[in-house]
Amino acid sequence: MTWIRRTLEAAVVVAFVVLIANNILLHKQIKSMQAALKFARRSHAGRLFESGEPFEGIGLIGPNGREILSDEALPAGRKVILIVNPLCETCEEAARDAAKIRERAGTPLIIVSNGNAQDTAAFANRFGLAGITFRATPTTAPTLRRKLESTPQVLLSDDRRIIQTCTSVAECVDAGARAARSQAAK
Repeated sequence: MTWIRRTLEAAVVVAFVVLIANNILLHKQIKSMQAALKFARRSHAGRLFESGEPFEGIGLIGPNGREILSDEALPAGRKVILIVNPLCETCEEAARDAAKIRERAGTPLIIVSNGNAQDTAAFANRFGLAGITFRATPTTAPTLRRKLESTPQVLLSDDRRIIQTCTSVAECVDAGARAARSQAAK
């Protein structure tokens, strides 16, 4: 019986050492990812939309083919805006997520593409998002066009400004739902 006890004690010690080693490795990976994120943010400084920044005056071509301004034609109130490039693989993943969450999203979802008409239409049709996909126009101011070129970006916006930048469509939809519940409770 003592050999069984010693074996079990040794197994517990080994498992504990393995857990400590994995924890140390995980901590190093987190630090490395945080450093990479800081570097990415610095390298994209001025090229990403930020919370509190206006989201207006962006020339868009709507699903109907008419040219509009973002602040004139997008749904009123809170909305989730996914900025994509139709040739970007990461954007395709975000669009897949948007298509899955679209039906249950209580917050309107808008896709803004920086691609050409043909690529944008194919992208929107591939994911069933044609009715909510807009295309940025060349008439948009250069500083805004530069921000539209960094894709994908997921934003929670109200009528005039960006409320929050998100890492996923689901995060922004959830944030929009929480904000709506909070506002309704007041």
